[in-house]
Amino acid sequence: MFFKKKILFLVLLLLSYISISAQESVSNAFNPFDIESINHWNLKVSSINWESATIKNALEIPYVTFLSDYVKGKYNLFLNDSPKKIKATGYQFSSPKCYKDKCSDFYISFITSGSNYFPAYKKNIETSITNFKNGTEQIKTTIVNNSEGYLSSSKQDLKNLLINYQNDYYFFQNNPYLKNLGFRFGIGLDIYQYKATISGIEYLYSVYVEEHEINTSQNTTIINTANIFVTNHLDYLEAALKLKIGLNYIYEFLDRNLIFTGIDLHYGYGAVSYKLKEERINTDFINILNSGKINPLAISAALPQSRLTDGPAFLEIPGYEYYLSYGYKIDPHQIIRLVYRYKQEYHTLKAPKIEPDENINLAAVSQGDITPFILSEIDPQGLIPSNSEFIREIGIEYMYKF
Repeated sequence: MFFKKKILFLVLLLLSYISISAQESVSNAFNPFDIESINHWNLKVSSINWESATIKNALEIPYVTFLSDYVKGKYNLFLNDSPKKIKATGYQFSSPKCYKDKCSDFYISFITSGSNYFPAYKKNIETSITNFKNGTEQIKTTIVNNSEGYLSSSKQDLKNLLINYQNDYYFFQNNPYLKNLGFRFGIGLDIYQYKATISGIEYLYSVYVEEHEINTSQNTTIINTANIFVTNHLDYLEAALKLKIGLNYIYEFLDRNLIFTGIDLHYGYGAVSYKLKEERINTDFINILNSGKINPLAISAALPQSRLTDGPAFLEIPGYEYYLSYGYKIDPHQIIRLVYRYKQEYHTLKAPKIEPDENINLAAVSQGDITPFILSEIDPQGLIPSNSEFIREIGIEYMYKF
């Protein structure tokens, strides 16, 4: 409801501005601006304050499997203090061409941001229970790996590429007050890419319990502790096809001055690709091997390990943006203008199929315990990331008219 009220307010504000501009045009009794002569090569450079939904979604992906992990005996917690607002630089090239009552514009926009450090806390619990049969005796093994650690990002990179084509239709060419009121329809491909390297030390506490149904004196409990150096390489991509509708208005005053203003509504639908490669190195592996406790936990802990979590999802992006700029005619062929743009949109994942690689205990399955196989077939279930994005842009644009 708040979103709809805000859009309505902006539309009314735009129409009010058009009315005021028309009145000023009457008082001047002359407006030499001719929409048919707008053919430009435009280049814009901008400073951007960016609160990214892409970053928020990427760092919340671990909760996509929160419920299914619980059924599988897993518990994952990832808390991060990623910057909510980052600085970025934007570049845009466009080539609007007009004829009669229509303007066509093809443009490419690129936004890039630098690295931003942020701390994180991670806690992981994994429980694995299997049942074996040795002759007439039933043997139950339980392995619990409990780890927690403090991590930090050493590298973070966010980019956005928008390739867009749009048409502005000026239906009121015979009306001196509304001849420069345009109705916009467009389509574009919007791509967001986020990469991060997150690393740190995790403290691992592992317990191995072997229970014999008949001979309880053979029950075994082994405990191992270790410090694990963890490095996470995250590669997250969002891509959506966007449709756009909007209103824009151009007003000229005092011969050399131009005001451009407008509002666009857009809706995008696309796909997500998520890939997280986790590399783990036990910093205490020499002590483990020298301890003389050669057991399954010690052997597995002594070896470097890697784990891949990946998968696709669908993506929905509704949103809007409005802009206001002032242009000055340097000469008949050159215009320089200052641009302000505000954009808000919402990135919501749909039907994610993102989960880590499953290691099925084939030895247990071969002994008749199909529990590991059943658990591996559970579809990922959990919390679906849905976050808002805000962009505030101030830029300078050079327009060459021909």
